[in-house]
Amino acid sequence: MARLMECANKTVSDPMRTVSLFRVTIEAEDSSQHRRPKTPDHCANTPLLLSPSMGRLRLLVPLAAVLLVFCVQRVSSGASKVEVYNLYTFLFSDANYNPSVRPVSDTGTSLLVYMAFALKSLVSVDEKSQTLTTNVDLELSWGDTFLSWDNASYGGIESITVKQKYLWLPDIIVANSVSMRKEMGYDELPVRLTANGELIWSPSILITTSCDIVVTYYPFDSQVCSIEFETAVSKNYEIDLNIDLQTPINKELFSRDGSWILDDFTAENQVDQNDRSNVKFTLLLTRRTTFYVVNIIMPVLFLSLTGSLVFALPADAGEKMGTSITVLLAFAVYLTIVAEYLPSTSLNTSVLALYLTALLGFTALSVVVSVAILRLHHKPDDQQVSQFFASLTHGLQKLTPGTGNSNNSDEVRAAHLGFDKESSENKKTDRNSVVPSPGAWSERLEDVLDPISSRSCSPNLVDENRLTWREVAETIDWFCFLLFSGLIVLTTIGTLSVLVIGAAINKPSI
Repeated sequence: MARLMECANKTVSDPMRTVSLFRVTIEAEDSSQHRRPKTPDHCANTPLLLSPSMGRLRLLVPLAAVLLVFCVQRVSSGASKVEVYNLYTFLFSDANYNPSVRPVSDTGTSLLVYMAFALKSLVSVDEKSQTLTTNVDLELSWGDTFLSWDNASYGGIESITVKQKYLWLPDIIVANSVSMRKEMGYDELPVRLTANGELIWSPSILITTSCDIVVTYYPFDSQVCSIEFETAVSKNYEIDLNIDLQTPINKELFSRDGSWILDDFTAENQVDQNDRSNVKFTLLLTRRTTFYVVNIIMPVLFLSLTGSLVFALPADAGEKMGTSITVLLAFAVYLTIVAEYLPSTSLNTSVLALYLTALLGFTALSVVVSVAILRLHHKPDDQQVSQFFASLTHGLQKLTPGTGNSNNSDEVRAAHLGFDKESSENKKTDRNSVVPSPGAWSERLEDVLDPISSRSCSPNLVDENRLTWREVAETIDWFCFLLFSGLIVLTTIGTLSVLVIGAAINKPSI
C-alpha cells in the first residue's frame, strides 16, 4: 500500500519509474504467498478462504491501474505550473520584449498581416443619414519573431493566450467610419500565441460606415456600400495588410436581414495615396420590397383612384368639397411618410416622391376646379349663360360621351341665340315662293310679324330649349372626371414601369 501511494505522488517527469514500482509491489505480494506453509491434505477439498493479504491485493489492483492512467495522462496533457510561469517570464521580460516595437528582426522588412472578415449581421441601412451599420468578426494574424519558443523546453506547450494590452498590435482602423475612431477590441481580450511566434487576434466590432444611398428607384433599389480598413500611421513598407481574395467574406455566421438581401460581395487589397495599406470590402445590397409594396405602394394606388371621384359626385350632394380636401390631405400625409425614409439631398430624387407630388398637384387642382364648378352650378336660373360658356359646353359635349345633351346641342345653341329651326325653314320657303300680289302684302306682313311678337311675348317657348348653368356645371364635371382619371392612370402606369423596369436595368454591379 505504501508503495502504491508513493507511485501516485511521483512527479510526472518519470512515469516509467512509477510503472516499475507498481511491478515491484505485485512481485513482493506474490513472494509472500509462496513462503506460506503448505495446506494439509485433509483440507484440500474444503473451500479456499482468502487470506487478509490476498484480499487487500485484489482490492489494490484496480486502484493502482487508475493511478497509473492518471500519471500517464498528466505526462501527455501539458506542462506543469512552474514551466508555464517560466515560459511567460521568458517571453515577456523587459529584456526580451517591448510591445511598442514592431516585431521584425530587420526594420527594413515589411510585416505581413493577414485579415479574415466574418459578416454576422446588417444592423441597419439608414437612408436619411446615408450610413451602413454592420456587426463583424475580424481575425488578424501575423508573425512575431520575439515571441517564439522551443516547446520541448517548456513541457510541450504549443500555444498560450495573452491579453492584448501586453502585445504589439497593428494600428488598423476603419477608414470610412462616421463615428469616432477607437481601438479595436479591448484590453482584456485574449490573443492566441503559438510556439512559432504566430499571433491570432479576433476582435468583434460594430461598424458604422458612410454609404452613398441612391434612392431614385426606391423601394425597388439596390445599394453598393463599402467597408475599408487601413493602417492609421504605418506605411505600406512597415505593415502590409492582406485579405484572402478567394474567400473574402465568411458568411457562416451571417443572419438574414428583414429589409435587405446580400446579393454579392468582393474584397481587394490596395494602397492609398498616402502609401498606407488598405483592404476594401464591397457589399451589394438589394432591398426587400414586400413591406413597402404592402404599406406604401398599394395604399397610394388605391388612394389615387379616389382623386378623380370628386367630379363624379353631384353638386347637390354637399360632399364635393369635403371629399376633395380629404383626398388632398391623405396624399400630403403619405408624401410625409415617404419623405421620412429618403435622404435630405438634391443629388438624386425618388421617382415615388415625384409620383406622390404629382398626385398631390392633381388633387389640389381638383379642389380649385370643384370650387369653380360649384359656383357655376349655384348661379341663378334666370341669369343667361354667356357666349363663352355656351361654346365651351357645346365643345365638351362633343368630346365627352355620356353627357346626354350632345344630340340636341344645335337646338340648345339656336334657342340660346333666340332662333328655332322651324322658323328658319319657313323663312327659306317664303323666299323661294312666288312674289305675292300687292293685295296680299298686308296679309304676308302680318304672318311675318306675328311669330316675332308672339316669341317676345311668350318667353316660355325659348326657356324650354335654353342652356342653363346647371347643365354647364354638369358637363364640365363629367369632362374633368374623365380627364383627371386618364391623367392619374397614365401617371401611375408610367411610374410603376420606371420603378420596376428601370431598377432592373440600372441595377449596380460590383
